[in-house]
Amino acid sequence: MYLLYDTNLASDWPYLLGVVVIIVGLVLYYQKAKTDQIELKKAEHDAYSHVVNDSNYNINREGMDGHRDQDLSKEEAKQAIDTLKETGQIPTQGEFNELKKDLEK
Repeated sequence: MYLLYDTNLASDWPYLLGVVVIIVGLVLYYQKAKTDQIELKKAEHDAYSHVVNDSNYNINREGMDGHRDQDLSKEEAKQAIDTLKETGQIPTQGEFNELKKDLEK
């Protein structure tokens, strides 16, 4: 009965090698999936991809007196555009059109 049991690990090396290869493959796949996930989050973090259409949601960011786009001079319009670029804010369609008109003065 003792001859049926083989306690020598030397005969099991192909199976052990197979298990090691599978584990290494899983670890490498996990690392690739994590890096892909990080890159996807970076790509989706672009502020311009999260613009909300203000006409659909009735968003009005110009304030009570319309101070963001109220008859600006050409220099003030350029300064307003620079401020928008620095802060990463995206003007509404109405603000964009008003700033465009102010720059053409």
